[in-house]
Amino acid sequence: MFEAIFVGVSLFEAAVWFLGGLLCGGIGLAFFVDSILFRRRAVQKQVRILGVIRNKQGKGGQSVYWPVYEYRSDAGDLIQTRASTSGSLVANLPGAFREVRVDPDDPHDVRGLTPAGMILGIIFAAVGAGLFAISNSVNDDMGLVALVAIGLIGVMAVKGFVTSRRDEPVARGRLRQKWFERRKRKRIPDLSKLLTREEHLAALRKLDSSRRRWLPLVALIGAGILAFGIWRGRDLVLLQSIGTRTEGTVVRIESETNSSSEGSRYTYYSVVRFETARGREVTFRDGVGSSHPIDQRGEVLGVIYDPGKLERAIIDRGIWNWAIPGGCGLFGGLTLLGSLRGLIGAFRRRGMDLGPRGEALG
Repeated sequence: MFEAIFVGVSLFEAAVWFLGGLLCGGIGLAFFVDSILFRRRAVQKQVRILGVIRNKQGKGGQSVYWPVYEYRSDAGDLIQTRASTSGSLVANLPGAFREVRVDPDDPHDVRGLTPAGMILGIIFAAVGAGLFAISNSVNDDMGLVALVAIGLIGVMAVKGFVTSRRDEPVARGRLRQKWFERRKRKRIPDLSKLLTREEHLAALRKLDSSRRRWLPLVALIGAGILAFGIWRGRDLVLLQSIGTRTEGTVVRIESETNSSSEGSRYTYYSVVRFETARGREVTFRDGVGSSHPIDQRGEVLGVIYDPGKLERAIIDRGIWNWAIPGGCGLFGGLTLLGSLRGLIGAFRRRGMDLGPRGEALG
């Protein structure tokens, strides 16, 4: 009975991970395809930044700023439009100029040169692939289900694309025109809501003052995470270089209860027994736990151990051994670099004023 309950819970958990992976993968595919299609038809233009419109503050008091651009189309029309994404006060100084990409069929679709959509698409797709991998580790059948689902989505997408190119071009044109008109109404800016030069400067000074207070702490946290990742990576490299590889058997699965405000949760650890080159039996618990049992009792796994310190042993999971040191190193490094960049900029702009065309004057 308990085994049947455990199997049912495992299937439910695998289905949840699978649906999450499917959702993230679909969002990533949509971002990626939209970015590619836009870049194929868009042209590069220089626009003038009129300023920013501050959106109403949320519960946390955080303001969102939307840049407003002005440029002339190929037909000579003066186009004033709001950017498709929010921006920073520093990068959107009033009167400054910027190179952007513009959709010739939709002059209000203005995007930066950086392929942000492609980057977001890759990130979401990577998260979706990770969720699929977790789903497959919970239940082996989920990998096949994921492949079938991805194949069906791909066939439906190709079929829909071919059909849309072949059938009802007039209807497609009308539908696209309605979409353009709707987006145009949304992106036509209300110039009365533009921040004045004084308001822009005051908001920038307030932002820089806040950054000078909390960015040092963020940089310190990022440095700590980076150091931890480097330390774990160095330890792993040393173990792989001097360690001995062998095979071990999972003798049992241990669990630990973690209590939180959301209730009790279990973390599962694999306990592995292996035999050294000298015939000594060693039993160790894997240092990496998971929310569900990854390995099964009696399963044979690869093991790396230090002959001089037998307690230093890990399960050889290939590239996944680098998940923790690599993830910590990447996250910590990006956090440290981003915080230092923002901190340096905040100190450099201290006491500066905005010129009539947006340049910084000392």
